[in-house]
Amino acid sequence: MSVEALELFISFVDEIDLSRFSVLRPAQALPRMRVSGTDVSVKPCVLLRDPAGTETVGAVHVYVSKLFPFGDEAAAYATAVVHQYTEAILTDRKVAPADSYVIDVFARRVHVAPRAYKRRRNDIAAACEEIAQRWAAI
Repeated sequence: MSVEALELFISFVDEIDLSRFSVLRPAQALPRMRVSGTDVSVKPCVLLRDPAGTETVGAVHVYVSKLFPFGDEAAAYATAVVHQYTEAILTDRKVAPADSYVIDVFARRVHVAPRAYKRRRNDIAAACEEIAQRWAAI
């Protein structure tokens, strides 16, 4: 992360309320998530746990791009992927979409996974299937 990104992040990080969670750093090497024949790399920078237990209940991904801020629709897909990854890889339990975040540093926005995530997961699976098919043809 650049110094500019760190300074910007520090300027609004206190506005992000994660006080109902235990906040943990993930392992250095997290497994990839297999979606329709494509390995998807999701690298949350923070895992969220229920303070009373040891189960992961959410995750936070920090997005740092000065040139390409997330629009609302792109952010909905990104947070849906974080939510899916949390459920599929980080825990064996159902996870509330509201506990999956993407922080767009340069846009100074915190995006939360949408409650209606199934269509987005289907769209992501279809895109991954197309990638797998095209990759196989190369």
